[in-house]
Amino acid sequence: MSPKRRTGRRTRKQSPVISRLNRKRRHDGFTNGGVMRGDSVHMPGRDRAPGFRLLTSLGFALALLTGIISSRSVIQHVQAGETSGDPVRVRSVAVLGNQRLSAASVAQASGVAPDSIATRLDTKQIARTLERHPLIGSARSIVLPHGQLVVSVEERNPVALLRGRPGAKQEVVWRLVDSTGTPFANTRAEAWSRLPRLRSARARATGVVDPTLVEAIRIAMQIDRERAPAVAEREIELPTKGSGIGWVLHSQTLPHRVILGTQDLEPRLERLAMLLDADLPTARGVEEIDLRFADQAVLRGRSSFR
Repeated sequence: MSPKRRTGRRTRKQSPVISRLNRKRRHDGFTNGGVMRGDSVHMPGRDRAPGFRLLTSLGFALALLTGIISSRSVIQHVQAGETSGDPVRVRSVAVLGNQRLSAASVAQASGVAPDSIATRLDTKQIARTLERHPLIGSARSIVLPHGQLVVSVEERNPVALLRGRPGAKQEVVWRLVDSTGTPFANTRAEAWSRLPRLRSARARATGVVDPTLVEAIRIAMQIDRERAPAVAEREIELPTKGSGIGWVLHSQTLPHRVILGTQDLEPRLERLAMLLDADLPTARGVEEIDLRFADQAVLRGRSSFR
């Protein structure tokens, strides 16, 4: 035998049994670390009797059927609130978006009675009912699962007061007008003293956009921009067809009447503000100022109306 080189380690010879075990483990697809390298793994119990598999399948099907039935009963209880116990009723109303109207008045305008069954409410119908209120422009509503009704409203924004007579012998009626030129609600003039006032010789339909009222609001806004107190206190009379006078400003103070005509209204209002601010002796005490003439102002005193 040839001499062997010493390595410092003693070589141990494996027994035939251990060698066969190692070959068996590599053949099964596992390494010594336990990581699977094969395409399939034998599952214990896979070869059990067919009766056991049938019993397992029936148990799963029964559990699934029980779950479906119980789920349906829960859904019905939540939606209808009547499958078990008392139904969910409306106990409170939350109001959003109201500025001038009180929450109580909005809740009353919804038409929902206290203790109404929540699942029987029609939220679209509630919104339509709220929109019938003269001061509500649009509305939305939802019902929460615990029975609270939530309504959101957008109030109309009044920008002017319109004075008119519904009939020849009836008393004066004041109505609010919004920024679209639409009269929308009867009111008392004292409650809206800061709004500009409009006067119409003929009846104006409620709830209908009126282009003449849009123009009247624009004139009122310009008067406000001019910041002339004597002008701002006036009432704006809408043009009457066939009169030839056009727009007229009325006031309790002098001058009692200012005729603007139908054209070039902005420069005429500017001239009027300058004339009143100047406090000229010739303009003091005049009853009427006529601005229908180009770059001129015709002043009429009390004697001119005799």
